Amino acid sequence: MKTLFQKSWFIILLSVLIAILLLISSLVYVFIDSLSTSSSLKTVLFGRPEQTDTRQQATSNDTLGTSYPVLEEEFPPYVEEVIAYEYVYEDELPDLSTLNSNVYRRINTSTLPASVSKNISQLTLAGLSLSAFDQLNIQNLNLSESDENGYNVSVDLLNNTFSVSRNPGYWQTVPSIPLSKENIPSNETLIATAETFLTDYKIDRSRFGKPSIDQTAFNTQGGWFPESITVNYPLLIQEQEVWSMWGQPSGLSVSINLHSGEVDSFFGPGPQTQEISNKELITDTKQVLAIAKRGGLWDSIPENPDKTFTSRLGTPEFILAEHYQYENDTVTSSILYVPALRFPVIETDPNTPHQRSWVIVPLVKDVLTEANPNVFPWMEVNETP
Repeated sequence: MKTLFQKSWFIILLSVLIAILLLISSLVYVFIDSLSTSSSLKTVLFGRPEQTDTRQQATSNDTLGTSYPVLEEEFPPYVEEVIAYEYVYEDELPDLSTLNSNVYRRINTSTLPASVSKNISQLTLAGLSLSAFDQLNIQNLNLSESDENGYNVSVDLLNNTFSVSRNPGYWQTVPSIPLSKENIPSNETLIATAETFLTDYKIDRSRFGKPSIDQTAFNTQGGWFPESITVNYPLLIQEQEVWSMWGQPSGLSVSINLHSGEVDSFFGPGPQTQEISNKELITDTKQVLAIAKRGGLWDSIPENPDKTFTSRLGTPEFILAEHYQYENDTVTSSILYVPALRFPVIETDPNTPHQRSWVIVPLVKDVLTEANPNVFPWMEVNETP
């Protein structure tokens, strides 16, 4: 009995000693692990290690390829180059006090008879009775030709625009190879293709001016050319052309694919009328030239640029510029056509990465300052069929 009792105490004592050894081993492991991850602690205990060669490669026995030293000197921080563009006009401006100060606000007219919405709202589609809903109106209409290579027609009744694009099957037939300057047709050929499209699809262009080729997508410095080129027809209001603030005609746009030589898309505004208001124009030529110098109303010249490209402007012409006037604290906007000057870019640095053909400067004081954009006393309606 005594021998059995002694054996029990021996086993208990041995178990306690083993537990203590395991606890000490665990504490030592935790200490070593924290020491290896703390550079400050290692520095205190062992001092700073000697500087090692940061260009060493992964060791030959690293068969798993898990060690890839990051070399800071081989990956310098990216510093973006600040580029400025300025446009200089050196001649005298025309007398601004003699310009027409009429401002036009676009009023959309319906492009779809009311009977169409009424008839469709009486249908039952897939078990859904449209007649159960109150006064349904069509806002968008999409139609597609049966030919996989044909056209898709979209009518946006809410914004009064319509567009044409190619069906998905068409793009499978168009090669995707880089283009060179030799692949670019002449302006006459591009305009003839656009004219044929407008004629074949009976698109009225009587409200629009002479066509021009959009050159803004060309990168002459890098030798890159777009896959499509756009022919633009500016909207005419009182015989004045309408241009966007960014320097392109605003109206009909016909895009021609350079691989196939065919029209791949089209965009145009629907029928409209305009309300007229007379607004005060700026007459300070210094203010006009300051806006022209930076490239237009929404452009700016950065401070302390690394490089500046300077272009020369030619004699300006009087046009109407398209301006979106937003209501306070809303996304609702009106489209205004405001008096403006259009400067042609007649000389530019051939190395500039950004090419433009025109600079637009609006002349309405309220538009320039945006101090009181909502006060436009509209007086009469100008009909545009």
